Amino acid sequence: KVTGVQTCALPILPNAKATDYTDAVCSHYPGAENVSWTTMKLEHPPEGKGKTVEQLGLLRDRLYPGRPVLITEEGWWGQKDIKPDVAASAVVRVHVPEIAGGADTVAWFAQLSVDDPSYMLGENDVPWPAYCAYAAMTRSLGGADCVGPVDLGVESVMSYLFIRGERATLVLWAPEGTPEMTLKLGTNQAIDRKST
Repeated sequence: KVTGVQTCALPILPNAKATDYTDAVCSHYPGAENVSWTTMKLEHPPEGKGKTVEQLGLLRDRLYPGRPVLITEEGWWGQKDIKPDVAASAVVRVHVPEIAGGADTVAWFAQLSVDDPSYMLGENDVPWPAYCAYAAMTRSLGGADCVGPVDLGVESVMSYLFIRGERATLVLWAPEGTPEMTLKLGTNQAIDRKST
């Protein structure tokens, strides 16, 4: 059993001598404030949640050293007006910066919706493209360590390096636009997960 602490209680518990009873630092849907289930509005792009997790990691390091950071609910739902491929890209755009920011575990909560493509499954449990993006991401990055962000010299591109054994995986995307760039990978093996 893991005893977690929600973000708002983190600074209070050390004064109450409760740090020894805290197994993990948890956040339930980081970056969301003053929202209700039916009127959820997200005021920043998906990758903006990574900054919240970085701050949570710093707070953990100061008050709860050695404890894991668990994101107990995550998603990019409430986006019924976006196209399914955009919703699929949000899966990676949320997870990767959160993992790079120090999250040890991220649980994608949005499971089933017949009209919101940011969920995993649609009508009759048919996968939305977001499900396929989640599967491709977990296959590609599962068990890998995040080295961190990589500056590729292109301002509008976000990129992160992951290492698993001898294999390096560079995850990159442009939040806006379609910038052109050339990468010298030093290998003849490249996988484009965009179409998955």
